[in-house]
Amino acid sequence: MKIITYADAIQYDGTNGAAVATAVGGDFEITSDDGQTLNFTSCGNVSDGSWLSPVVVSGWVRHGAGCVHQVLTPAEFAAAWLIAPEPA
Repeated sequence: MKIITYADAIQYDGTNGAAVATAVGGDFEITSDDGQTLNFTSCGNVSDGSWLSPVVVSGWVRHGAGCVHQVLTPAEFAAAWLIAPEPA
């Protein structure tokens, strides 16, 4: 299991598509957000399932340097990552 901070990952809750876009930064662009699925482009990649999957409610987006690195289900995220507590 690896440790990640809230600065490097964000969970999509169906209402925070704009917050996901802000957290990732760079050229992240929402192509659709129906409150259940967030589709996007990031660093030339489209969330069409070929390399990046769309983000479903409760899914996680791992990002850095303005690009999406990985889209994970809650189970995939929990199996691979531990979120470090935010500094006081």
